[in-house]
Amino acid sequence: DLGDVGMGKSTIVEKITGINGLSSSADESFTKASVLCETWCKRLQLVDTPGANSMQDKLEHNVWIAYALNYMPVSLLLIVVKADTRIDNTVGMVRSYAERFM
Repeated sequence: DLGDVGMGKSTIVEKITGINGLSSSADESFTKASVLCETWCKRLQLVDTPGANSMQDKLEHNVWIAYALNYMPVSLLLIVVKADTRIDNTVGMVRSYAERFM
């Protein structure tokens, strides 16, 4: 999963995989490195990545994101953004974020 700090990437990975301890309620980045996780049925692998817009350790976080994208072939990207009350704003945020990696 890709996204900025505090968007809920680790929480989504916890919910999908049943793994605990990946997320926090802190305002700063809790995930410091990419973590490979697998669902209980072993059919889906997710890589929880640090936030790309971290105020501290930005280079290190982006290196971990690059590592996750190059570790093995990637079939899908899950981009996590903050929901907005206007759907066009949310779609715009997803598009803007995706363009950083394309």
